[in-house]
Amino acid sequence: MKNSSIQIATLVAVISAVWILSGSFGSSDKPKDSNPTAELKGDTDLRQRVRFRRISAEEWNQEIIIRGQTSASRFVVLRAETTGIISKILVRKGSRVKHKQVILKIDPAERISELKKSNSLLRQRKIEYKAALRLAKRGFRAETKLAEAKALLESAEAKVASIQKDIERTSIVAPFEGILENSYVEKGAFVRVGDRLARVVDLDPIFLVGAISEAEIDKLALGMSATINLINNRVAKGKVHFLGSVADPATRTFKIEVNVPNPTGVIKAGLTSRITIRLKPTKAHFLSSSLLSLSDDGILGVKSITTNKIVQFLPVSILSDQSNGVWVKGLPETLNLITVGQGYVRAGQLVETYPEQGPNTEGVK
Repeated sequence: MKNSSIQIATLVAVISAVWILSGSFGSSDKPKDSNPTAELKGDTDLRQRVRFRRISAEEWNQEIIIRGQTSASRFVVLRAETTGIISKILVRKGSRVKHKQVILKIDPAERISELKKSNSLLRQRKIEYKAALRLAKRGFRAETKLAEAKALLESAEAKVASIQKDIERTSIVAPFEGILENSYVEKGAFVRVGDRLARVVDLDPIFLVGAISEAEIDKLALGMSATINLINNRVAKGKVHFLGSVADPATRTFKIEVNVPNPTGVIKAGLTSRITIRLKPTKAHFLSSSLLSLSDDGILGVKSITTNKIVQFLPVSILSDQSNGVWVKGLPETLNLITVGQGYVRAGQLVETYPEQGPNTEGVK
């Protein structure tokens, strides 16, 4: 009886062992695939789903925008070069003047009288000199007397020329074509040498003056075209006329001047303006700023998918930030950009992909 119980226990143990071993090492009816990627592909439910959009580089026209204001291309304050009383004001303030046009006059009456006296003296000195010259040739006149007569003649000539020049100074003329911006005297006023009389400005061409940062100064060159938007909604075209060579020590910016034709003078000096200079076009990609992400190393970039549905991280540099997106450089000419789900995948990860216009699939994050 005892031996029978031992035999039953041994049989049960053997059967149990065979059953356990058959469950642990039994093989499937299907052969095992040795390719791990194939295993993953065999179960798409285990992969993160993303949407993508195929994008291509576009032509990007970079623009540099500068704030500035209009300025007269030149101006001059006319000052008295002689003393006297203002006798005539020939041009009203605000009027256009031509080159060498007389603006006002200082009374030359006293100078005219003095000129008559000086001319009479000059005629006398000429007669005296001619007589001395004839006598000197005959030997009846000393060389010293001839030299004295010549000196008196030259002094009289100089006196006449000086008075004539002083009379010319009584006519105040415009040094160039422009606008009589201001008149500082009235008829009858007495002026001395150096007193301000009038101010003439030249508004054709007119200059647009602004300041450009040290990061952008090397992008510009003389002769570049510029578009000017004035505060009064006028739009004008011009050329870069001047670029500063020394930065302002306080702002680290460089002076820039744009030359704008203004034949009718319709653009006034002192207006606030915006100067837009378009640079040479280059290739770039435009995308939503929400698609940008940072790598583990803190590098800015985007995520795309390869033809094998592998996620890759592509670094980018921002060229321009706009209200509806950003222009970036550093990407291939064309790529499959992940637009939905990029925050849930990492570089090198195998994903299930759907184009933006593809079927709506639940589970896409």
